[in-house]
Amino acid sequence: MGLFGGNEAEKLEKLAEKGKGDKVVELLRKKSTDKDTLLKGLEICGKLGGEDPVNFITEKLQDADPDVRIAAGKAALATGTDYMKTSVQQMLGSEKDQKVIDTVRAVYREKYMK
Repeated sequence: MGLFGGNEAEKLEKLAEKGKGDKVVELLRKKSTDKDTLLKGLEICGKLGGEDPVNFITEKLQDADPDVRIAAGKAALATGTDYMKTSVQQMLGSEKDQKVIDTVRAVYREKYMK
């Protein structure tokens, strides 16, 4: 289960259910070395929206790990805000990893080009 184990993963979910995006981000910043939990946390941030989650997603759009950038791109688009849409467009404009480009672009098309 990684660094978080069952209890920490449950804590993330409970915080999300309560709409406590600031606490989700706080927890992810302390324990973000566990990649699976970070990826799940980004998904949660995308669903929650709000200032702290959006700032965290924006930060992760530039992460060194391509899987994290993909998750951040998906989370950004899940927020549905124009700000995050523009952030993803900018990220795609400078992205070098073709897998990241293809994956995030597919999600973008699905959401905005129906």
